[in-house]
Amino acid sequence: MTAPRFITVAEAIAHHQSGKMTVVDVRSPKEFEAGHIPGAINIPLLNNEHRHLVGCCYKEQGQSAAVDLGYQLVTPLFPKIQAAAADQAQGKTIVLHCWRGGLRSKITAGLLAEVGFEVLMVEGGYKAWRNQWIATFSAPFKMLMVGGLTGSGKTELLMQLQEEGLAVVDLEGMAHHRGSAFGGLGLPEQPTQEQFENVLGCFLYQHEISQCLLVESESRMIGRNRVPDHFFNQMWISPRVELVRTLAQRTAHILSVYGVFPSEDLIAKTEQLKKRMGSEQVKEAVTALEEGNRERWVELLLHYYDKNYQHHSGLQEQQMIIRLPHEENWTMNQWAQAIKELCKTFN
Repeated sequence: MTAPRFITVAEAIAHHQSGKMTVVDVRSPKEFEAGHIPGAINIPLLNNEHRHLVGCCYKEQGQSAAVDLGYQLVTPLFPKIQAAAADQAQGKTIVLHCWRGGLRSKITAGLLAEVGFEVLMVEGGYKAWRNQWIATFSAPFKMLMVGGLTGSGKTELLMQLQEEGLAVVDLEGMAHHRGSAFGGLGLPEQPTQEQFENVLGCFLYQHEISQCLLVESESRMIGRNRVPDHFFNQMWISPRVELVRTLAQRTAHILSVYGVFPSEDLIAKTEQLKKRMGSEQVKEAVTALEEGNRERWVELLLHYYDKNYQHHSGLQEQQMIIRLPHEENWTMNQWAQAIKELCKTFN
């Protein structure tokens, strides 16, 4: 049996990025759901109820009594924990952590070593790992924002550029939200704020600060997820290239994304805009949906969103705006190639 050993957070992240080792989080399910290392599996030493009982015991009777209670609760579960690791962990070497690299890590590491796993424990645990990622939010990355009126297809453009090998920060993908009142339709539930930050930090940690990152021009809030302040402030002052599409192209794009949803879903989301869009405009948009005139619905929405975008853009006076020479009916592929060439000047 190989004895478990501690490794640094930097070593743990390197193993995680390699994809060759399984990351095992031994915290309780509730802790794991609040935020975890992307791709980690949860094999809890203490379940939610056990952790609550041990916590109460610690407050009332002290550390020694809490540790004794913990052992009493989890000892019967040792075979189950070993079986879960054998079933879920890929390979025989795992990177294991709890909250701060303490007793839960050491106990579980010993159990898994008994059944043949080589266990690497993370110094400082999940807390230290997460702090490494949070630190990336204030790193001085080179960024190029991609802006454009609603319906321009900014996300689709960025996904194409990502497929062509460019570094794209897909904030909407990370947040499971497209950023508008309709942005959650058809997408999974949004992650917790902590998990959103973990996914973003994990992505940024893998990129050199000298590499140009492409980021869609976003509001500070994407649904209920908030872009971390340090990173958002860098976005705010980064150069922005404007994606320009015709009204017909924008309308067609919006219908291709949202036209698949039932009218009742679109009506419910449209009515949420009353305070910002105005009751009369919302009433007219809802009527258009009820009558099956979705082109008119898009026209009314774009009138509101275009004014909102122009106002938002006007606040960014310190930002350098790049307007690429283009033909009126440029395809998305033509825009992608032009922006790809522009990125070369930032590297």
